[in-house]
Amino acid sequence: MRNQQEIYNYLTIDYLEKIIRVDFDTGEIFWKVRTIETSDSLKSCKTFNKRFANKRADLHGSKRGKIIHICRMINGKSIKRGYSAHTLIWWLYYKELPREHINHKNKNNFDNSIKNLELAEFPCNSRDRPLNKNNKSGEIGVYFDASTGKWRAQIGYDRKKITIGRFNSVAEAAAARKLHAAKFGFSTTHGRVKEDD
Repeated sequence: MRNQQEIYNYLTIDYLEKIIRVDFDTGEIFWKVRTIETSDSLKSCKTFNKRFANKRADLHGSKRGKIIHICRMINGKSIKRGYSAHTLIWWLYYKELPREHINHKNKNNFDNSIKNLELAEFPCNSRDRPLNKNNKSGEIGVYFDASTGKWRAQIGYDRKKITIGRFNSVAEAAAARKLHAAKFGFSTTHGRVKEDD
């Protein structure tokens, strides 16, 4: 994971508290009224307030969750960057950047209510992935091996891809993979079919 401090190096908690307000129960972010202190000019301040002040921030979605774009003047240059909404919400609530990845407890990356956010080390977070939409077998970690005409079961652990074996059926391969997933401490919801957002 890249150093969070590098990613967020031009934002401060003081600046964030001046420009956004968070409803921690719902995870919604709202723009505050801008002042000359948080704008590059009086004109841009007035324009921003007319369009956005006290309105919910327009968050852009990605498969990893909601992104908020923030502009700030640095050394006379306007810099716009996208930030994960859940990271900003965590930062504002706990007054510190998260030291690990943030996991959404209910597996909905768009639910940023503070009660739904928890810290999780990256390997732990990756052991609770949904089934990839391009999966052909219907089972996570099970692939058809055309060279043998069998179903190959594999699992990723400790940054290594481990082939468990080749099996005559998807069910046999999936059962073998599930045994290994339990052994390596994967979540019981790992490989679930992801609900549409």
